[in-house]
Amino acid sequence: FVSRDAMDIEGLGEKICGVLFHSGLVQRLSDIYKMNENDLLEIEGFGEKAASNLINSINQSRNKECQRVLFGIGIPNVGQETARILIDRYKSIDNLGSATEQDLIDIPGIGPKIAKGIRNYFEDNTNISVLNELKQSGLRMETQDRVNAEGLILQGKQFVITGRMEGLSRNELTEMIRNHGGVVNGNLSPRIDYLIAGEKPGSKITRAARLGIKVISASELVSMIQI
Repeated sequence: FVSRDAMDIEGLGEKICGVLFHSGLVQRLSDIYKMNENDLLEIEGFGEKAASNLINSINQSRNKECQRVLFGIGIPNVGQETARILIDRYKSIDNLGSATEQDLIDIPGIGPKIAKGIRNYFEDNTNISVLNELKQSGLRMETQDRVNAEGLILQGKQFVITGRMEGLSRNELTEMIRNHGGVVNGNLSPRIDYLIAGEKPGSKITRAARLGIKVISASELVSMIQI
């Protein structure tokens, strides 16, 4: 939850998390947002500067995007990209909580295992309680509508990226695909439309051939977008 890819709370590493937990100050995620500097100063080893810096970092995290909150709460198999896909579709964590398992499976990039994990999470009253407390703490639980992806050239297409890329990083390729309506997955399946292969792609090339998935290069992806 506090990691760089989620709420990015600087100064709240594993050791400090352990200290806060064992002190009784933080037992649930929402407790992070109930702390103040005086609470921290009562813990051995916390000075005024460290306490001030940590509280400032916690307060700044309240403005993180909704998909970071969704990734951070730790739903099984919901990584960064999956969290983004879900928020793009449902616009809020509350809306996601109302989705059926079949609704979720129908989303490109969301399989039965992920869908079941999401439903199990939202059927747990303890999780709902924590989410409500995070909402009351001022975290962003919904997002503004993004540009409608309808009509974008990669709309509905699913990609997997493998191998070492030259010229464009994986993150740049992922952002490019997403900005043009596509979805990036981590694993090959019959649902995948394209495998983007760089140097030393490994066994995914063989698996793609077996599944009938078209293999393209990063430059071919760029050409597709620029058509």
